[in-house]
Amino acid sequence: MATRIIDQNDLIEATLRRVDLFAPWPAEVLIRMAAGSQLWRFAKGEALYEVGAPARGIFVLVDGSVIDGRTSSNGRIMATSILRPGWPLGVRATWSGNSYGYTGTARSDLTAVLLPRAQFREAVLGDPKRLEALTDFFCTQIAQDMEGLRLRGLGSPRCVMAGYLAFLSRPTFHISADDPGAADPTAFDITQDELAAMLFSARQTVNRLMKAMEREGVLRREGNRLRIVDFLKLLAVMEEDEPVHPAWREQIVAWDARLKALAAERPATTGKPAQWAPASSPRA
Repeated sequence: MATRIIDQNDLIEATLRRVDLFAPWPAEVLIRMAAGSQLWRFAKGEALYEVGAPARGIFVLVDGSVIDGRTSSNGRIMATSILRPGWPLGVRATWSGNSYGYTGTARSDLTAVLLPRAQFREAVLGDPKRLEALTDFFCTQIAQDMEGLRLRGLGSPRCVMAGYLAFLSRPTFHISADDPGAADPTAFDITQDELAAMLFSARQTVNRLMKAMEREGVLRREGNRLRIVDFLKLLAVMEEDEPVHPAWREQIVAWDARLKALAAERPATTGKPAQWAPASSPRA
C-alpha cells in the first residue's frame, strides 16, 4: 500500500520547482502549492492513479518512473509512455475535474508528490499569465498527441518504433529543442514487453526491429537499457515514410550535434567516451 511521508516540505517544494510549467511562477505561489501538497511512497506495481478514477490531483515523481496505460476487457495491454521525475502527470484530468484517462503504474519503488486539485486551480486562476501558460501547455500537449496518433496510424512498424525511441529519449515532458544539453537522451530503461505495449505489437516484432537497428548502428542494448548511438540514423528511420514534425526534428538534430561534440572532446589517453554534462539547473 502507498505510504504517506510527512515533514518533507522542502523536498516537495524542490520537486514542484522541477516542473517546467511551474518553474517561472512566483516563489510564494510555489510555497503555497507545496504547503498543500503531499508526499507519497509507492511500491513497484502500485498504481499512482487509475483509469476512470476521479482526478484528485497532479503527480510529480521525485524518483523512479511510471508506465502510463490501460488494459482492455480482453486483457490486452496498451501503454502510452514511460514518465519520469519532474514531469506533471494528470494535468488535464486534474484541471477539468474529470477522471484519469490511463493508469499510472510504478515501474519500481518510487516517491511522488501529489498536488491536490484545489491548490492547483487556485494557483492558476490567481493570475492571467499562469492561466495563459496552462493554455499553452495544453496546446503543446494536443500537438504532441496528434503527432503520436499520426505516427501510429500511418507509419510502418519500423518508423513507429523509431518514433517511440526518440520520444522516450526526450529530457522534457513536451518535445522541445531548448537546452539540448540539459539531460542525456541517449540511454533509457525499457523492457521489450513495455515497448510492445506502446507499439500495440508482439514482443517478437519488437525484438526483430531492435536487432535490425542494432546492425544499422542506430542503437545499442545494455540489459534493459537502450542507448541511441546515432540520432541522425534514428531520424532517417523515422522519416522513411514521411518527414516528422519540425520541432521534433530540431530536437533530434540538436541531440546528435551534442553527442558528436562530446565525442570530439573525448580524452585520447583514456579511450573512454566523454560524459554528458548536465545543465546547471535541473530540468524535467
